Order: sequence, then structure tokens, then C-alpha cells
Amino acid sequence: MIRGVHTMFYTSEPEALREFLRDKLGLAATDVGGGWLIFDLPQAEMGCHPAEKEGREVASGTPYLSFYCDDLEATVADLAGRGVDFVDRPADVGYGRAVHFRAPGGFVIELYEPSYGVERAAAGEGPATRPGLISWADLTVPDATAVQDFYRQVAGWESSEVDMGGYADYGMHPPGGGPMVAGVCHARGVNADLPAQWLVYVTVADVDAAAGRCRELGGEVLAGPRSLGGGRMCVIRDPAGAVCALYSPGPA
Repeated sequence: MIRGVHTMFYTSEPEALREFLRDKLGLAATDVGGGWLIFDLPQAEMGCHPAEKEGREVASGTPYLSFYCDDLEATVADLAGRGVDFVDRPADVGYGRAVHFRAPGGFVIELYEPSYGVERAAAGEGPATRPGLISWADLTVPDATAVQDFYRQVAGWESSEVDMGGYADYGMHPPGGGPMVAGVCHARGVNADLPAQWLVYVTVADVDAAAGRCRELGGEVLAGPRSLGGGRMCVIRDPAGAVCALYSPGPA
């Protein structure tokens, strides 16, 4: 039974491209020896397109690779902050909004935010989209700069700055790079009312409905519901006094 897709870049700059995928794009990698890094992609999908469509012809037998995201503008801003060179601006391409960036070895790669929806099998669902799973964790404190340095030294995490418009919060990464596993945030702006504790985010189908149910069952809604990226979130306290966040992806 097929259980995944393996993609390959043939490049004149393999070491530079591996570093780019790991350090700039934040893809988790396993060193399998001999300098080879195998990247574990969080999600995959596949399509089959006509070789000629809307006046554009591509030779039959040509493979194509692109990356997709939930929020194109936010992802572009994050990657540009890491030094990724974009060659154009986001534009409508029919199946969503897309932009292209350069990668070592002469590659120009598409990044897009799809306008279509895909029903994914349970094995292919990520925690950020599957209700009932813990999808994120972050910590909101008055001095995020000092606290992220504390966790860099204690947990071995690496950090990257996340532009919040006038100040920076921090994304925390595994040693050696990889996707963000947690956030350390300043208690400012929309985060000013969040409790100073590690906050886990539980994905739900509908944050507003879940917040209402929380109140009905004797819990409190401490913050929100409000928009967060491409979805909605709120912070609740259960009847025993424990606090967590609820998150639902999709249009805010």
C-alpha cells in the first residue's frame, strides 16, 4: 500500500539547498548519513492537470512541485524575514493566490494559498486541522525576549523572530532547525489579556459554539473568541480552574 510521496530536487548546490529548506523554510529533516537530509513534510496532496490549459502548454511528462499554506501574506512575511527571495507578488491564479521564490540551484518555487478544500483521511490530517487534537502551545509573558533565551538554554530550542508590527514575538524550533513547535509572546496588543502560563491550543470544529458550550457547563471564557491568522480562537477556564485555548481553522 502506498503511504506517502517522495519528492526530489536535482541541484548543482545540494548543501546550500538542504540548508535553505531546513533553515529558511523551517522543514524538519533527518540526517540519514553521508550528508543526506530527508525532509518530513507535514502534509501532501497530488493533482493531475492537462498539459495544455488556458493558453499555457507544459510538456507532458513534466512533474511540478509547489508548497501551500493557510495564510499567504503571513507566510510570505515570515519567510521574507528569514531571507527568502520572492520574485513576484501574491496574485490570483484560479485555484488560489500564489507567489514564487528562489531556492539555491536555480529553482523558482511556487507557494500558494488554495481556494479549494480537500477532505483528508485521518492519517493525513495534521493536528492544526483535525478537531480534538492539540495543535499548538505558547507562552505569553511581559518580557518574551528574556524568557525565550531561558528556554533556548534550558530546552535547547532555537528561536526566530515573528514580526508583530513594532515588536517581535518568538517562534521556538527544535535544535538544528525545523518547523515551529511553540511560541513565546509578549503580553502586548491582542495578547495583553492572556495568562502568563504555557497555553495549549485544542482544535475544535467551531470556536464560537465551543465557547458557548463552555459557559453552559460552568466554565469561563477568558479571552475571545477572536480572529487568529486564518481561523478563530478563545481562551477558556474549565470548572476545575485549568486554562487552555480553543482554535478552529478556516475563514475568520
